[in-house]
Amino acid sequence: MKKIISILLSLMMLAMAFMAAAESEGTSIGSDGSVVTNYTSIDDVDPAVKEKLPHFEVLVTYAQFTDKLGSQYKSAIEFICEQLNCTPTFVESGSSFGDEGISILQSALVKHYDFCLALVASEGYFKIFEEAKVPYIVVGSVLSDPAIIETARKYEYFMGCVGVDDYGAMVEGATTLYNLGCRNVVWNGLPLGMSGQHDQRLHGFEDTAAKLGMNLLTENMDYTAWADGIANAAAAYPEMDGLGCTALSESIYNTIVNEGLQDYIKVCGIDITESTGKALEDGYLAYIAGGNYLAMQIGFVVGYNFALDGTRIIADNGTNLLWNNVHIHNIEEYNNYIKYLDSGIPGYTAQEILNMTHWYNNDFTPDDLVAAGKAFSLEDVMTRHAHLFK
Repeated sequence: MKKIISILLSLMMLAMAFMAAAESEGTSIGSDGSVVTNYTSIDDVDPAVKEKLPHFEVLVTYAQFTDKLGSQYKSAIEFICEQLNCTPTFVESGSSFGDEGISILQSALVKHYDFCLALVASEGYFKIFEEAKVPYIVVGSVLSDPAIIETARKYEYFMGCVGVDDYGAMVEGATTLYNLGCRNVVWNGLPLGMSGQHDQRLHGFEDTAAKLGMNLLTENMDYTAWADGIANAAAAYPEMDGLGCTALSESIYNTIVNEGLQDYIKVCGIDITESTGKALEDGYLAYIAGGNYLAMQIGFVVGYNFALDGTRIIADNGTNLLWNNVHIHNIEEYNNYIKYLDSGIPGYTAQEILNMTHWYNNDFTPDDLVAAGKAFSLEDVMTRHAHLFK
């Protein structure tokens, strides 16, 4: 199990490393390759309300905060904490989900925190937060193993998981391929069971392909050979006209171009990298999902509600609170994504976060947050933040 987890984290870090070169107005890259996302400070919380806000200490853990996603996580939390009288502490757990990661957290929990945003849902993590009496929310991962789900429900201080709708993203991806005429498709993914999130991506693609009558020619589940697998599939199946990827990377884009496939296939996937814009402009990238970092802000909403007045946003901590991905189908949507979600301002401002608390908004309910996640879209952000970009 530890080996599988180590492989998965290595894959995640590799994918995020590919993302590191994707620069926007709010992103800078150091000479050492570290990524820093700088969101513009916005004072949108009434000063009279600020004076009444209690102070909270928030622990935020992640593998590393120097890659693209980690940098966005960190900056998005700093952006809202500055106005909500919260002090964030960021602790890197490195490449370990096991004993080493638990040891790092135990050292951090010597100091008391009002809540914690973490990456891992496991009994080892449940126990250390229970012992420390620190509420914790898992961000960017989902519960999928029935045994872990039942275990999670035994722990009072586990607040649940906040993730993105990976299944829905690949339903959209496969549907987009079909609407563009693709009928013979290939999938690049991870072995089933390695990751609940990636399992959902696989199922979304498979189910939609079957529903629409597409031929799923082959599935390459060896992530170390994704790029070679595409070239091999093209040779073995000359009728291939569509490709779905659980995680798009530079090596995949390079293979498509080097093999001359960009004129014959359409591609869909998840994870924005430095080549996303060009692939959309060139026309072979038909769909990509972005905006994963929003899960960190929504995880904050869950912890902040509980810290403020004991409101449990996720009543059953064995369930997942899912947020829509940002669906991108063309270069115009990509440019708007960069402008509105990947440059100066994250998906939610501090006041918008405050509006999602029962303490500030007596009419707010957990169902309202579920509905907000289902309604979230690029258009939603552009409408809410239009005044911030004039």
